[in-house]
Amino acid sequence: MKKLICLLFVLTAINYGQSNTLDEGKLIAKTKVVKQDVIHFTLANLKGLRTNFTLTNLDEKTIYYSKGIKNRNGFSTNLNVSDLEDGKYLLNIKNGDTKLRQVIRIKDGLILFSRFR
Repeated sequence: MKKLICLLFVLTAINYGQSNTLDEGKLIAKTKVVKQDVIHFTLANLKGLRTNFTLTNLDEKTIYYSKGIKNRNGFSTNLNVSDLEDGKYLLNIKNGDTKLRQVIRIKDGLILFSRFR
């Protein structure tokens, strides 16, 4: 019985810590390749603020994808990049005063990501 109570206490503490970290945390942005030519984007901790999510070329003159998000705490989408030529692209995320950028490189069917900065 003591082991069960201890286990419940530990699980409750872990759950409480994770939920508070997520609620009070910074903007979370993740990208991953889910299948050939498809990138999955996930954003969390948007805090209901207006968020702009844009994929452009490096000089930011050509927009390939753009999405405005508001009144949400999270967002995810899959983006098919099979029509994009080999090269480097820039993912821009603006959430309130927070800005994140990531370079995405496509070459010979391979998709590479830089760190978010």
